[in-house]
Amino acid sequence: MVLALLNLLRDVVFAEKFESDVREDSFAVVDIPLVGGKFGLIGFEPLFWLQLITLVTVQSIVNVTVALVIFEFIVSQSGKKNWLVRNMVGYGVVCPLLVAFPFALIDYMELRNKAMMLAGAASCCLLFFRCIEAINEGVPEFAKRNRSSFVLYYASTINFSFDPKLDKVERADRSEILRKSTLVGSLFLQATLAFSILYPIYEIVPIPEGNVLTGMGAVAHMINNFALASLTSICLEVGSTANGLGVSLMSGLKTVDVNDNPLSKSQSPSEFWNKRWNTLVSHGLKRGVFVPLRRAGFSKPFAALATFVSSGLMHEYLLLIINFNEIKETGTISFSGAHLAFFAWNGVVLGAEHYCKDWSIIHWISNNFPRPIKTALVICTVLPLAHLFTQEYVDSGFYSSLGIGFPRIEYYGS
Repeated sequence: MVLALLNLLRDVVFAEKFESDVREDSFAVVDIPLVGGKFGLIGFEPLFWLQLITLVTVQSIVNVTVALVIFEFIVSQSGKKNWLVRNMVGYGVVCPLLVAFPFALIDYMELRNKAMMLAGAASCCLLFFRCIEAINEGVPEFAKRNRSSFVLYYASTINFSFDPKLDKVERADRSEILRKSTLVGSLFLQATLAFSILYPIYEIVPIPEGNVLTGMGAVAHMINNFALASLTSICLEVGSTANGLGVSLMSGLKTVDVNDNPLSKSQSPSEFWNKRWNTLVSHGLKRGVFVPLRRAGFSKPFAALATFVSSGLMHEYLLLIINFNEIKETGTISFSGAHLAFFAWNGVVLGAEHYCKDWSIIHWISNNFPRPIKTALVICTVLPLAHLFTQEYVDSGFYSSLGIGFPRIEYYGS
């Protein structure tokens, strides 16, 4: 029955592979003399979004299945006497299966679009760290009260919003649904504009070949890195917000916002990474890596660095996912370590923030600098090396694969 359904999805829903962006014809061309030429609007592919929704649905089924296994064989086996059972089931069975499942899914469903391949692995990455959280008995109290609460905690890839005062998940009222719907529409337009500007080379200011590292402090380099960081932030947010909106519409429950203006409001590196940028991953890493290490007696800076290294390894794994088809064809695995280096650097930055937090100059800057200036300083700890993260996705064709889901404004000359 399951295989028959998967075969149907593969042969019908996923028959179109969207391996490359072959859209050419604009359905609207407008001559704008003041700008100096003709512009056309290339439409998006609705089937692209149907495929993403299907993958999210598959992920939800996987989430619930894994939740039942973890609750029965790990969460219910609390206490020191069941330590061996928790570790054997978690590290010996669940974690390896979560690592392997995305490769099997991509292979069986014959996925070729890089964005689809990444979407197929997203849930398993988060479940991996939630499993470690359960092994180390760090599951939130509300989630382990009973099986139903635990399944609810796991069911959606986008976390539900929990109200600690009422001790329950918040309901999504009409105003929340309207807010998220408006946000999705706004982000969709932002993504359209961003792809229109950056496609197909994904840079704004050309940098001479081989001059990336020596020009690290150059304005051009920083502009390009900021542009791609903005595109990445928008794409992350539009996907997660649309996912959360769909979950809220079906369940009536409120989901959290994954991003919170990280590039425009962050006041410190720790605030950027812990509270504003991709909280879905940062919270998973915190509960699955940082908290267990702190409980084991490791220092806060060491636990933070280990968390960022774990994030780097996770993102290197995701690169293997989106390059899986090329790896199968060539039989070789290319590992640059760029993502690992990027996240390790930011772990060092957070460690430096911890050690320098009591310096008088830091307090003076915090109390006297305007908020936009402090945000700019925070961003400057990330942007110089941001290409280590984004360039891997540019080279793999990930951004172009994702851009198929959005309209694009094309310039046709005068």
